[in-house]
Amino acid sequence: MKKYFVGFIAGIVLTLSSTVFADDISELIGKKVEGTAKVNLNGSVIGSAVIINGSTYAPIRVIGQATGLDVGYEKGVVRLNSPDISETPKKTADVLNAEIVLYQSTLQNTKEAVKKIKENIASGKYTGDELIYLQIDLERAQKMIPKDEAKIAELQAQLAELQGQ
Repeated sequence: MKKYFVGFIAGIVLTLSSTVFADDISELIGKKVEGTAKVNLNGSVIGSAVIINGSTYAPIRVIGQATGLDVGYEKGVVRLNSPDISETPKKTADVLNAEIVLYQSTLQNTKEAVKKIKENIASGKYTGDELIYLQIDLERAQKMIPKDEAKIAELQAQLAELQGQ
């Protein structure tokens, strides 16, 4: 629910900011693009943006769809609609892929942490409370691995179902 609320708020901000900056857009015509930037969602690249006069301009369709908004364009108006909150909106393939990448990264980091904690315990450098804290951290990290693996499998199944439609 939190994600959908954030998406809804992002839609409102994007809609209102397009009105505020409408005058600024006409000033961009003929301006030099100073650079580009990648647009990331949860660590996964979903598009690219341009930098003009020190401001970053990102593609609204890519961002809107990645955050679960319905994006449209008609007669000079960009339309962003949030899904009906009473229904559970379906995630797009981009969002599912981004979440899978995020969980895979988290899983890899957790596995590396488990390895380092085991090395620290085996080194014999730590005793008493330090050793107890390492053992507690090890137990916590080891419990996270199957949870992350299950979440990845769940997201992959959702993605397969979405792609099968």
